Amino acid sequence: MSLYRVQGIPLAVATTVRETLRSPQYGHPAHAEVATGYGPCRLCLQTFRVGHEQRLLFTYQPFADSAPSRPRGRCSFTRGPASVRRHGNSGGPSARRKSEGRHQAPV
Repeated sequence: MSLYRVQGIPLAVATTVRETLRSPQYGHPAHAEVATGYGPCRLCLQTFRVGHEQRLLFTYQPFADSAPSRPRGRCSFTRGPASVRRHGNSGGPSARRKSEGRHQAPV
């Protein structure tokens, strides 16, 4: 049986995006907006409060290697500086467990 582990992006990635307003891997500009969807934040893995929380949209590739079988970089969201990185093996954030079947594999 394989283990499934959920964890947020590295804090250094989120910090770089917040400080430079650019994707740390691709250099694309980050886009700031008030949340128009529920998220989740890729750092803390909690959903956004639509219409209330500021979020940054940036391009991110979660895999260290560039094997052809790996997905390419994709859009990710993170919230403000109060957000804390989510570490694996605790079953996932309670807000995600209650999200009525909206689960997707983490990126």
